[in-house]
Formats: sequence, structure tokens, C-alpha cells
Amino acid sequence: MDVISMKESTLCKMLFFLGVLFVLLLLIAGYNQKPDINMSEILEKSEEEFKQLNKVETTAAAFDGESDVKFRLMVEKYPTEEETFFYLIK
Repeated sequence: MDVISMKESTLCKMLFFLGVLFVLLLLIAGYNQKPDINMSEILEKSEEEFKQLNKVETTAAAFDGESDVKFRLMVEKYPTEEETFFYLIK
């Protein structure tokens, strides 16, 4: 092996190492970020949106602190499936 091929081999190894290190750094930084979401604000806004619907009289929202969000709506009468779907996509 001559001196030039040894330098190229060392350079390739160093570039590969730096590439792997960069990818690992990106993965670690991406997984450690927690979203900045205020669930109480989101639930309040959702309740206000539901209250603006004509047929909804009262709303209540609950969040279990992890993943479940529940809404309770008091309506004048039971809606049909079509009405429910229409209000959800509106």
C-alpha cells in the first residue's frame, strides 16, 4: 500500500464515522423533543366550537393526561348518523 491509498482509506473511515455520528445525533435530538401542547386550551376551543352548533346545548371535555380525550354533548334530540357525520366534518 502506498501513502496516498492509506490517506484515502483513513479519510473514508473518518467521513463514514462522522456521517454515522451526525445521523445518531439527529435521531436522538428528534426523539427527545416533547411537543409544546396545552391541552386545556385545546379542549376549551373545541368546546366553544361545539357550542356554536345550533343543536348542541351543553358540552364537557375531559383529558386523562396521556392519550384519551372525551367529549360529552347535550343535544335537543338524538341525531341521525348522517347528521352526526355532517357535524363532525363541518
